[in-house]
Amino acid sequence: MADPRESCNLDKFCIKNLWQIFIQPLIEFILPLYHYETTNYWRKRTESTIRKTFKQFMCLKQSINNDTINLLMGYDFNLRSEKIYNWSNMKWKARKTGAIYTISDYPKKPVNQCRKNLQNTLI
Repeated sequence: MADPRESCNLDKFCIKNLWQIFIQPLIEFILPLYHYETTNYWRKRTESTIRKTFKQFMCLKQSINNDTINLLMGYDFNLRSEKIYNWSNMKWKARKTGAIYTISDYPKKPVNQCRKNLQNTLI
């Protein structure tokens, strides 16, 4: 059976956007555990699994190196897990004092490095 992403002629940017909409939110649930994990083996295995899902979703070859995949994903595991940890702490502190934590207290959304630094030919 043919891949449905190829049959509807989606470009790579569209597929990446679909990955960000459907898959990346699922990854967000892993990041608090990733932040607290102290073993390098499990941290690297988590990163590897996430990169593998990205490669499969984008129909990329498995031989592409990790640095290129990280640039294409525009997703830094350590930075994102640290941000989620900080946001959770700020929310918890606000709840303890009885204050309402609003969305405007969140830091700004990171810039998509894929569109900024890479050409279409790499994607």
